[in-house]
Amino acid sequence: MVLIDPTLRRGTATAGAVAAAAAQQAVATHLEPQTMATTASCLARAFGIVVRQIADLLTMLQDCHQIPPRTLEITFQESIQLQVRTKLSRSKM
Repeated sequence: MVLIDPTLRRGTATAGAVAAAAAQQAVATHLEPQTMATTASCLARAFGIVVRQIADLLTMLQDCHQIPPRTLEITFQESIQLQVRTKLSRSKM
């Protein structure tokens, strides 16, 4: 975490402002392990969610073999017309 103090300027920093910036840096350094722990906790939670989602998808995959596939039947002429339309729309771009 980077703390930026808008009151500090390069050329006009006073001793009090430098001391305040040093104090903020010390506080930020002190809080860094907690930030790291929070990040690790969030990553662990996200990883658990992803693993659960993959497990659910794998269970659904077992049932997919029982469902007959649905196909869209089109004629040869319809496929040609679709290809022509696709080429025309790409040429306009």
